[in-house]
Amino acid sequence: MNKHSGLPPSSAKMWIACNPSAKKNAEIPDQSSEFARQGTDAHSLCEYKLLKAQGGDAPDPRPNLQYLDQEMEDCSDEYVTFVMENAPPGSVVMTEQRLDFSAYAPGGYGTGDCVIVSPDGNLHIIDFKYGKGIPVSAGNDKDGINPQLACYALGALTAFDGIYDIETVSVSIFQPRLNIAETYTISKAEL
Repeated sequence: MNKHSGLPPSSAKMWIACNPSAKKNAEIPDQSSEFARQGTDAHSLCEYKLLKAQGGDAPDPRPNLQYLDQEMEDCSDEYVTFVMENAPPGSVVMTEQRLDFSAYAPGGYGTGDCVIVSPDGNLHIIDFKYGKGIPVSAGNDKDGINPQLACYALGALTAFDGIYDIETVSVSIFQPRLNIAETYTISKAEL
C-alpha cells in the first residue's frame, strides 16, 4: 500500500477551507474505484508516451493496462501533443515529478504529472485528468488558481527556483474526454 500525503493536493480545496478535514480523512482507509484504476492506467500510458516523445527509454506499460482502449490511446496522444506545444525549445520537461510543498503545508507533497521549466522564466505545471464526470478548471479571476495545482507549483518552486530563474507560473488542466485544455498564469510572487 502506498503512503499518501497527509495533505494530498487532490483534496487541497477541502483542507484549505476546513483544516481538521485532513486529519479526519487520514483515518479513512484508502479505497480504489474502477474510475481511479482507469485513471492510473491512463497516467501510466501518458508518462510512457511523453518520455518516448522526448527521446527517453521506458518500458511500454500497455501489456499491463487493464483499461487500455482506443480512447485511452487517443487521449494520451493528445496529452503528449499538448505538453510538447507548451514546452518552448530549451525547456526542461519532467514527468511524474514528486513535489514537496511542506514548507507551506506541513507534510504536504504530491506528484506532478508534468513540470516544465522554460528558458523564459516560466514554470508550467500540467495536470492530466482522464475523468469525464466532473470538469476541472485550472483557475479563474474570481476564485484564483486551482488549489491542487497551486500545491504542485509551490513544490516545484521549492525544488527548482534556486536552479532556474522563475518569474511566472502557469498551471494547466488537460481533460481530453471533456475537451478541456485550460491554462491559468500568475506571477511567482502572487502564488
